[in-house]
Amino acid sequence: MKTLSEAEWKLMALIWSYHGSFYTPQILTDALARYQWSPSTVKTLLHRLVEKGYLTTESSSSNRCFLYTVIAQEPSSMNDRADNVFNNFCNHWKGHVLYHLIQETPLTISDIESLQEVLQHKKETAPTTIPCTCGISHSCCCSTSCTCGGTYCEKDE
Repeated sequence: MKTLSEAEWKLMALIWSYHGSFYTPQILTDALARYQWSPSTVKTLLHRLVEKGYLTTESSSSNRCFLYTVIAQEPSSMNDRADNVFNNFCNHWKGHVLYHLIQETPLTISDIESLQEVLQHKKETAPTTIPCTCGISHSCCCSTSCTCGGTYCEKDE
């Protein structure tokens, strides 16, 4: 799937709440209420989402509007977005970012148990160090900027 703009992500979040298909008037009304977007802005974003493969559209002759159907499902789209973001980070900092996200993200007991299970499994084969992948290893400060000896502290932020 192609990368979405922030506005396209916001519209997709609204669209995913419909759980399937929707007509133009519904999204125009809801996008105006939630984001104060004009109908032309919403129609432009819908057109882009169709072009990018997130939605399909067909004309409805009975009520003179379009019927849109979701192709890209929310969980896989969010995973793809997270992968794209993380692919831009040096491997040395990914653990730090995950640590921050876990601290700042509301989690259920079930979420925490699932994370503990995954981490315990990863621990069995985890290396002791992660190499820098930022592409500037001759002058990289990734491994020297931490002031806490490798654990994650507030001083690093």
